[in-house]
Amino acid sequence: MKESASSEFVRGWRTVLMAALGVGLGVSGLLTYNAGLFARDLAGAIGLSRTAFGAAFFGSTLAMAAAMPLVGRLVDRFGPRAIAAFGAAMLSVGFLALSQVRSVTLYIIIVVLIGPLTAGSTPVPYTRAVSAAFDRARGGLALGLTQVGIGLAAAIVPPVIGLVIARQGWQHGFLALAMLAALGLLPALLGLPGRSPHSGSPGDEDHAAIRASSLFRLQYAAFCTMAFAFAGMLSHFVPMLREAGMPVERAGALAGLIGGSVIVTRILVGWLADRIEPAWLGCASCLVCA
Repeated sequence: MKESASSEFVRGWRTVLMAALGVGLGVSGLLTYNAGLFARDLAGAIGLSRTAFGAAFFGSTLAMAAAMPLVGRLVDRFGPRAIAAFGAAMLSVGFLALSQVRSVTLYIIIVVLIGPLTAGSTPVPYTRAVSAAFDRARGGLALGLTQVGIGLAAAIVPPVIGLVIARQGWQHGFLALAMLAALGLLPALLGLPGRSPHSGSPGDEDHAAIRASSLFRLQYAAFCTMAFAFAGMLSHFVPMLREAGMPVERAGALAGLIGGSVIVTRILVGWLADRIEPAWLGCASCLVCA
């Protein structure tokens, strides 16, 4: 007998809650939405130009994308808990290192290294655990609720970090992010399974067949394109506001509005993905952005 939606969420609510907290306190929720808050202050402190800032963020995104297949394999081999915890720890260390940066070269190196070293704090291990805990029929809603953590972080953290930077300086802003990233260890260690969930997952031969399919390659290309466009928009949003003369705390508050919209859209899209062909949702999203 198939499990009902309500009983399924009763059984898996802990996994969804911890996954939402984990992705919110990971690199997707902390670095992506807050990096631009520091650009103006770093320009004065170490001479960071807009070109160097953009290049560092692009290099970090590219390095993270290259590390994602390895992260997926490590999750399958060692389980979501260890990989997510390592990513959270490296993210905290990365923010600590940025708080002590004294040159543009060192800043670029640290930001680029943050990409692959913190890839374990992305939604990959968390969504792996959620997907195994829910039926396919309700996987979209469960995964959408997981992504709400990123929206909450994007709505709450930038205004707070903006205030910290305005009152205590950019170094304390990075230290605050380091403490938040360290808190990401809690959902990783307490909410994720130690071993990789295998129920309903394909074997090695099936994985190879999926990777060789034209559909997989097409989806991979589409996802990478949208991810780079989204990351590029977010990283330059706050610097453009600050160059126009807006104070950092107000720019952070406006950036938080993006996070608020993410909360609504992730739940809505997750709910729709269980009822509408996901490809059509992706097409609609691209057309709206264009």
